[in-house]
Amino acid sequence: MGAADAKEMNRVAVRMDMSKTMGLYSNFVEDRDATVALYRQRIVLLEQDRERIKRDLHDGILQILYSVGLNMTAAKLLMSSAQPEAARQVDSASAQLDQAIREVRQFLDRDLGVSEEEKEPLERQMRGLVENITRAVPVTCHIEVDPHAIDLIPKEHRRQILYILRESVSNCVRHAQTDAIVISLTEVSGEVTLIVEDEGTGFNYGDPVRRRHGLKNLTARANQIGGRLCITSIPGQGTRLMLKFGSGMRGLPNTVE
Repeated sequence: MGAADAKEMNRVAVRMDMSKTMGLYSNFVEDRDATVALYRQRIVLLEQDRERIKRDLHDGILQILYSVGLNMTAAKLLMSSAQPEAARQVDSASAQLDQAIREVRQFLDRDLGVSEEEKEPLERQMRGLVENITRAVPVTCHIEVDPHAIDLIPKEHRRQILYILRESVSNCVRHAQTDAIVISLTEVSGEVTLIVEDEGTGFNYGDPVRRRHGLKNLTARANQIGGRLCITSIPGQGTRLMLKFGSGMRGLPNTVE
Protein backbone atom coordinates (compact mmCIF):
# COMPACT_ATOMS: atom_id res chain seq x y z
CA MET A 1 0.00 0.00 0.00
CA GLY A 2 1.41 3.34 -1.05
CA ALA A 3 1.62 6.54 0.93
CA ALA A 4 -1.22 8.06 -1.08
CA ASP A 5 -3.46 5.12 -0.28
CA ALA A 6 -2.65 5.37 3.41
CA LYS A 7 -3.50 9.07 3.46
CA GLU A 8 -6.80 8.39 1.71
CA MET A 9 -7.67 5.70 4.22
CA ASN A 10 -6.90 8.09 7.06
CA ARG A 11 -9.14 10.72 5.49
CA VAL A 12 -11.93 8.14 5.16
CA ALA A 13 -11.47 7.11 8.80
CA VAL A 14 -11.61 10.74 9.92
CA ARG A 15 -14.79 11.33 7.92
CA MET A 16 -16.33 8.19 9.46
CA ASP A 17 -15.43 9.34 12.96
CA MET A 18 -16.87 12.78 12.26
CA SER A 19 -20.02 11.19 10.87
CA LYS A 20 -20.36 9.02 13.96
CA THR A 21 -19.80 12.04 16.23
CA MET A 22 -22.41 14.04 14.35
CA GLY A 23 -24.78 11.11 14.60
CA LEU A 24 -24.25 10.88 18.35
CA TYR A 25 -24.76 14.63 18.67
CA SER A 26 -27.93 14.38 16.61
CA ASN A 27 -29.18 11.62 18.88
CA PHE A 28 -28.30 13.73 21.93
CA VAL A 29 -30.26 16.69 20.56
CA GLU A 30 -33.24 14.47 19.80
CA ASP A 31 -33.15 12.94 23.29
CA ARG A 32 -32.84 16.39 24.86
CA ASP A 33 -35.77 17.76 22.87
CA ALA A 34 -37.87 14.72 23.77
CA THR A 35 -37.04 15.17 27.47
CA VAL A 36 -37.94 18.87 27.35
CA ALA A 37 -41.21 18.07 25.60
CA LEU A 38 -41.99 15.41 28.21
CA TYR A 39 -41.38 17.82 31.09
CA ARG A 40 -43.51 20.48 29.43
CA GLN A 41 -46.29 17.94 29.07
CA ARG A 42 -45.98 16.99 32.74
CA ILE A 43 -46.14 20.67 33.76
CA VAL A 44 -49.32 21.10 31.72
CA LEU A 45 -50.83 18.02 33.38
CA LEU A 46 -49.85 19.28 36.84
CA GLU A 47 -51.40 22.67 36.13
CA GLN A 48 -54.59 20.97 34.94
CA ASP A 49 -54.63 18.77 38.04
CA ARG A 50 -54.15 21.79 40.31
CA GLU A 51 -57.01 23.63 38.63
CA ARG A 52 -59.21 20.55 38.98
CA ILE A 53 -58.45 20.35 42.70
CA LYS A 54 -59.28 24.02 43.13
CA ARG A 55 -62.58 23.61 41.25
CA ASP A 56 -63.48 20.58 43.34
CA LEU A 57 -62.71 22.47 46.54
CA HIS A 58 -64.81 25.43 45.48
CA ASP A 59 -67.76 23.53 44.04
CA GLY A 60 -67.71 20.65 46.51
CA ILE A 61 -66.24 21.10 49.99
CA LEU A 62 -66.65 24.87 50.17
CA GLN A 63 -70.32 24.73 49.20
CA ILE A 64 -70.94 21.99 51.77
CA LEU A 65 -69.32 24.16 54.45
CA TYR A 66 -71.51 27.10 53.46
CA SER A 67 -74.59 24.87 53.71
CA VAL A 68 -73.59 23.60 57.15
CA GLY A 69 -73.09 27.18 58.32
CA LEU A 70 -76.57 28.18 57.16
CA ASN A 71 -78.10 25.16 58.88
CA MET A 72 -76.31 26.01 62.14
CA THR A 73 -77.59 29.58 61.97
CA ALA A 74 -81.13 28.26 61.42
CA ALA A 75 -80.74 25.82 64.33
CA LYS A 76 -79.68 28.61 66.68
CA LEU A 77 -82.83 30.59 65.79
CA LEU A 78 -84.91 27.60 66.94
CA MET A 79 -83.28 27.56 70.38
CA SER A 80 -84.98 29.14 73.33
CA SER A 81 -83.36 31.63 75.67
CA ALA A 82 -83.31 28.86 78.28
CA GLN A 83 -80.57 27.06 76.33
CA PRO A 84 -77.56 29.39 76.67
CA GLU A 85 -75.00 26.57 76.75
CA ALA A 86 -76.34 25.02 73.55
CA ALA A 87 -76.25 28.44 71.88
CA ARG A 88 -72.66 28.92 73.03
CA GLN A 89 -71.69 25.56 71.55
CA VAL A 90 -73.30 26.52 68.25
CA ASP A 91 -71.46 29.85 68.23
CA SER A 92 -68.17 28.07 68.89
CA ALA A 93 -68.78 25.55 66.11
CA SER A 94 -69.78 28.37 63.76
CA ALA A 95 -66.55 30.22 64.51
CA GLN A 96 -64.49 27.12 63.69
CA LEU A 97 -66.51 26.58 60.54
CA ASP A 98 -65.89 30.18 59.47
CA GLN A 99 -62.17 29.62 60.03
CA ALA A 100 -62.26 26.51 57.84
CA ILE A 101 -64.05 28.45 55.10
CA ARG A 102 -61.48 31.26 55.31
CA GLU A 103 -58.61 28.79 54.97
CA VAL A 104 -60.16 27.11 51.93
CA ARG A 105 -60.79 30.47 50.30
CA GLN A 106 -57.24 31.60 51.04
CA PHE A 107 -55.96 28.41 49.46
CA LEU A 108 -58.02 29.13 46.35
CA ASP A 109 -57.16 32.84 46.19
CA ARG A 110 -53.44 32.64 46.82
CA ASP A 111 -52.93 29.99 44.11
CA LEU A 112 -50.67 27.93 46.36
CA GLY A 113 -48.58 30.99 47.24
CA VAL A 114 -48.20 32.90 50.52
CA SER A 115 -51.43 34.02 52.18
CA GLU A 116 -52.04 37.27 54.00
CA GLU A 117 -52.63 35.24 57.16
CA GLU A 118 -48.93 34.37 57.28
CA LYS A 119 -48.11 38.04 57.97
CA GLU A 120 -49.74 37.70 61.40
CA PRO A 121 -47.26 36.99 64.22
CA LEU A 122 -46.76 33.24 64.68
CA GLU A 123 -47.39 33.29 68.45
CA ARG A 124 -50.75 35.01 67.91
CA GLN A 125 -51.67 32.43 65.29
CA MET A 126 -50.70 29.59 67.64
CA ARG A 127 -52.73 30.93 70.55
CA GLY A 128 -55.74 31.70 68.36
CA LEU A 129 -55.62 28.24 66.81
CA VAL A 130 -55.51 26.51 70.21
CA GLU A 131 -58.31 28.70 71.55
CA ASN A 132 -60.55 27.85 68.59
CA ILE A 133 -60.03 24.12 69.08
CA THR A 134 -60.48 24.05 72.86
CA ARG A 135 -63.21 26.71 73.19
CA ALA A 136 -66.10 24.26 73.33
CA VAL A 137 -64.50 21.64 75.60
CA PRO A 138 -63.56 21.67 79.31
CA VAL A 139 -59.79 21.63 78.71
CA THR A 140 -57.18 23.92 80.24
CA CYS A 141 -54.35 24.84 77.88
CA HIS A 142 -51.00 26.21 79.04
CA ILE A 143 -48.91 27.70 76.22
CA GLU A 144 -45.28 28.78 76.57
CA VAL A 145 -43.61 30.45 73.57
CA ASP A 146 -39.97 31.54 73.43
CA PRO A 147 -39.60 34.61 71.15
CA HIS A 148 -36.08 33.47 70.21
CA ALA A 149 -37.55 30.23 68.87
CA ILE A 150 -39.97 32.12 66.65
CA ASP A 151 -37.13 34.24 65.25
CA LEU A 152 -35.36 31.07 64.09
CA ILE A 153 -38.36 29.62 62.23
CA PRO A 154 -38.31 30.42 58.48
CA LYS A 155 -41.57 31.90 57.23
CA GLU A 156 -41.99 29.08 54.73
CA HIS A 157 -42.02 26.57 57.62
CA ARG A 158 -44.58 28.31 59.83
CA ARG A 159 -47.68 26.99 58.07
CA GLN A 160 -46.42 23.41 58.51
CA ILE A 161 -45.83 24.03 62.22
CA LEU A 162 -49.35 25.40 62.61
CA TYR A 163 -50.76 22.32 60.87
CA ILE A 164 -48.78 20.04 63.19
CA LEU A 165 -49.95 22.01 66.23
CA ARG A 166 -53.58 21.89 65.08
CA GLU A 167 -53.52 18.14 64.45
CA SER A 168 -51.82 17.48 67.80
CA VAL A 169 -54.20 19.61 69.88
CA SER A 170 -57.20 18.27 67.97
CA ASN A 171 -56.08 14.71 68.78
CA CYS A 172 -55.81 15.64 72.46
CA VAL A 173 -59.34 17.03 72.45
CA ARG A 174 -60.94 14.23 70.41
CA HIS A 175 -59.13 11.16 71.71
CA ALA A 176 -57.15 11.78 74.90
CA GLN A 177 -60.06 12.49 77.27
CA THR A 178 -57.80 14.90 79.12
CA ASP A 179 -58.57 18.06 81.06
CA ALA A 180 -55.20 19.73 80.51
CA ILE A 181 -52.82 20.26 77.58
CA VAL A 182 -49.33 21.75 77.82
CA ILE A 183 -47.75 23.34 74.73
CA SER A 184 -44.25 24.79 74.48
CA LEU A 185 -42.10 26.25 71.71
CA THR A 186 -38.49 26.67 72.84
CA GLU A 187 -34.99 27.12 71.45
CA VAL A 188 -31.66 25.73 72.62
CA SER A 189 -28.42 26.23 70.69
CA GLY A 190 -30.24 27.01 67.46
CA GLU A 191 -32.51 23.98 67.71
CA VAL A 192 -36.26 24.68 67.95
CA THR A 193 -38.55 22.28 69.80
CA LEU A 194 -42.34 22.14 69.76
CA ILE A 195 -43.95 19.97 72.45
CA VAL A 196 -47.63 19.11 72.87
CA GLU A 197 -48.45 16.81 75.76
CA ASP A 198 -51.42 15.62 77.79
CA GLU A 199 -52.15 13.23 80.64
CA GLY A 200 -55.05 11.52 78.92
CA THR A 201 -55.79 7.96 77.88
CA GLY A 202 -52.78 7.52 75.61
CA PHE A 203 -52.76 4.92 72.86
CA ASN A 204 -50.92 1.91 71.48
CA TYR A 205 -49.41 2.63 68.06
CA GLY A 206 -49.55 -1.08 67.26
CA ASP A 207 -53.31 -0.75 67.08
CA PRO A 208 -54.13 -0.50 63.33
CA VAL A 209 -56.98 1.89 64.14
CA ARG A 210 -54.37 4.46 65.15
CA ARG A 211 -52.39 4.11 61.91
CA ARG A 212 -54.50 6.66 60.13
CA HIS A 213 -53.91 9.75 58.05
CA GLY A 214 -53.35 12.03 61.06
CA LEU A 215 -50.09 10.46 62.22
CA LYS A 216 -48.88 9.95 58.65
CA ASN A 217 -49.56 13.60 57.85
CA LEU A 218 -47.71 14.73 60.97
CA THR A 219 -44.66 12.73 59.90
CA ALA A 220 -44.86 14.04 56.32
CA ARG A 221 -45.05 17.66 57.51
CA ALA A 222 -42.10 17.16 59.86
CA ASN A 223 -40.06 15.76 56.97
CA GLN A 224 -41.06 18.69 54.79
CA ILE A 225 -39.37 21.20 57.11
CA GLY A 226 -36.39 18.94 57.76
CA GLY A 227 -37.51 18.16 61.30
CA ARG A 228 -37.64 15.09 63.51
CA LEU A 229 -40.93 14.01 65.04
CA CYS A 230 -41.07 11.86 68.16
CA ILE A 231 -44.44 10.72 69.55
CA THR A 232 -44.44 8.89 72.87
CA SER A 233 -47.68 7.48 74.27
CA ILE A 234 -48.43 5.16 77.17
CA PRO A 235 -51.98 3.79 77.52
CA GLY A 236 -53.57 5.32 80.59
CA GLN A 237 -50.79 7.87 81.12
CA GLY A 238 -50.95 10.26 78.18
CA THR A 239 -49.20 11.29 74.98
CA ARG A 240 -46.24 13.54 74.22
CA LEU A 241 -45.49 14.88 70.75
CA MET A 242 -42.09 16.48 70.24
CA LEU A 243 -41.01 18.15 66.99
CA LYS A 244 -37.38 19.22 66.68
CA PHE A 245 -35.99 21.12 63.75
CA GLY A 246 -32.99 23.25 62.98
CA SER A 247 -29.32 22.53 62.33
CA GLY A 248 -28.52 18.82 62.29
CA MET A 249 -32.09 17.56 62.31
CA ARG A 250 -32.57 16.77 58.60
CA GLY A 251 -32.27 13.09 57.83
CA LEU A 252 -32.83 11.81 61.37
CA PRO A 253 -35.63 9.23 61.71
CA ASN A 254 -39.07 9.99 63.13
CA THR A 255 -40.26 7.76 65.95
CA VAL A 256 -43.59 6.69 67.43
CA GLU A 257 -43.42 4.77 70.71
